[in-house]
Amino acid sequence: MRKRIKGVIPPIITPVGERENVDEKGFRRLLNHCVESGLHGIFVAGSNGETMGLTQSERDRAIKIAISEVGDRVPVLCGAMDAGTKKVIENIKRLENMGGEVAVVTPVFYARHDTQDETVRLFEGISINTQIDLMVYNIPKFTGQKLTAETIFKIAE
Repeated sequence: MRKRIKGVIPPIITPVGERENVDEKGFRRLLNHCVESGLHGIFVAGSNGETMGLTQSERDRAIKIAISEVGDRVPVLCGAMDAGTKKVIENIKRLENMGGEVAVVTPVFYARHDTQDETVRLFEGISINTQIDLMVYNIPKFTGQKLTAETIFKIAE
């Protein structure tokens, strides 16, 4: 991993306006507040970031804003989770083009019947087709799957 990931890095909210567009001024203010208050990193487009309710362009916009505003002050982790392998890879490709360095990925969250082995194959497919660092996001409440330690070790290989 190019940046050392440690400490407190919560998924932050993405402020939106009445038309469900990212409130850029409010978001920049929030990002600066988080960094200046001592968070060790920013996790944008995560489970607390309203990103599944945003259009793809607004989701990308939130990530671009976070990357540009935070800069190199702390690591910026960017959610790339989606309902299928190809969609996750597309999200990560866009993230790579934006200058992102760490993509956070869950097991596929819509196919709640996936097995541990299918999740390992998901990460294998992603790692073969993308260049940036991946972080596994184990959040069973949204994916319907609790990753085991054995699965995490297989993914890490």
